[in-house]
Amino acid sequence: MMRLHLALCVGDLAFRFMVSESLISSIFCTWIKLMSAELSWLIQWPLRNEIRKILPTCFQKNYSKVRCIIDCSEVFIETPSSLEVQAACWSDYKHHCTFKFLIGITPNGLISFISECYGGRASDKFIATDSKFLRMLEPFDQVMVDRGFKIRDDLAMYKYHWLFHQVQPKINKCLVMMWQKHRKLLTYAYMWNKPLAVLSILTCSVV
Repeated sequence: MMRLHLALCVGDLAFRFMVSESLISSIFCTWIKLMSAELSWLIQWPLRNEIRKILPTCFQKNYSKVRCIIDCSEVFIETPSSLEVQAACWSDYKHHCTFKFLIGITPNGLISFISECYGGRASDKFIATDSKFLRMLEPFDQVMVDRGFKIRDDLAMYKYHWLFHQVQPKINKCLVMMWQKHRKLLTYAYMWNKPLAVLSILTCSVV
């Protein structure tokens, strides 16, 4: 848990507890697999009606059809010894080797979707399409994304179309607080405190 919460390296933990690095690595991997198996049921994709029943007040007037809010996040990793793997994990945005994944939350903050991990080189667009997230949407669902998700053409392949709206300041503040809470929880090595000036509302509906 110290490694997850504080992003401590294996060598640091080995020194603190006076054990070998291989033992720390083995214990860490064992607990990660156990936690994944035991806690995976917590990540649920709620039904549309369930989301609307507990929709926050700041969403009810103009964004009552929002199904999910998505973004990609990155976690720093140690530099792989393999040059091929290193190239796949290199993130130009972070200037470091990272794992990258797509996370989605409901308007009230429940984590509803987490993709598999990708190398930091993968684009937001690639992860959004390859993770099968788009196939989970239903007609007339709305998904909040930032402008980095350039998936308009991919939605067209699914016979969807989208609309963009400016987010009101009240909604903006609500989302900033929500993202800061969950991104700190899930990405211990990621510092995120930039304001969201504009978000895009992606409205999907079958043509």
